[in-house]
Amino acid sequence: MACSARVLLVAALTTSLAASQPAPDATRVLADMRQALGGDALKAVETFSVKGSEDRLIGRSTINAKVEWAGILPDRFIEERSVPQGSVIISTGFNADAPVRWMIRGISRGRGRFPFAAEPAVLPEASRHNVLILAKRHFSRMTVAMFGITPIYPLDATYISRETLDKRPAHLLELRGQDDYVARLFVDVSSHLPRMISWMAAVPNFARLPGMAPDTSMVEHRLYFSDYEKSDGLNWPHRLKEVVSKVTVAETRLGKFTINPRIDPQRFEPAR
Repeated sequence: MACSARVLLVAALTTSLAASQPAPDATRVLADMRQALGGDALKAVETFSVKGSEDRLIGRSTINAKVEWAGILPDRFIEERSVPQGSVIISTGFNADAPVRWMIRGISRGRGRFPFAAEPAVLPEASRHNVLILAKRHFSRMTVAMFGITPIYPLDATYISRETLDKRPAHLLELRGQDDYVARLFVDVSSHLPRMISWMAAVPNFARLPGMAPDTSMVEHRLYFSDYEKSDGLNWPHRLKEVVSKVTVAETRLGKFTINPRIDPQRFEPAR
């Protein structure tokens, strides 16, 4: 009887202690996440670059490409994609408050359905602004697993709940930005590392498959982060998987990140 009483007492104390502990808040989760990504080592990053490869679904075909990310912090970034037959496309990027000039070589813009075949320099000002915002949102999603939330595209974070993602507990945060943009970030409870970010958007025409929703509909996009590796005090992902409406549309494998390389500023020439 005494043993049972002790067990009940311990259980009651444990329940009381758990109830007295404050629920996690977004600020704490993000601080722990930034520490897991590198903490003070992140402050020393002024430039970075990384190369890798990508398998991207284009209609019913899968195209392999070489990719490179390069950035000069705090406000210059490009994602360069080299496709077969020597074509080169700077598909996403910005230089402060201007989109970078998109370069297309070795491919006719009027042929096929290759993505990103447009030139910001010839777009109306309103469309150029949209290109810039989309580029910064893209950067914020890819690099949330490198730097956390950055001033390049400010986001307000709110703690939503504790969820299970692929059978592992995760903190769920809601991120809100400009123009009603909303994303949901899943952060691993144990490692404090980002595991997935999701957002709603239309399906790009080049990624559309039979049976997908109409062009005008908004569907869930998910970007998964995995294969974290520690180097130079940083703990960054080396594998990304993008899923649109439950269809895997891209898998990216990154090599070694180079920290503080010399990067030619002309690579970030803004569109005029």
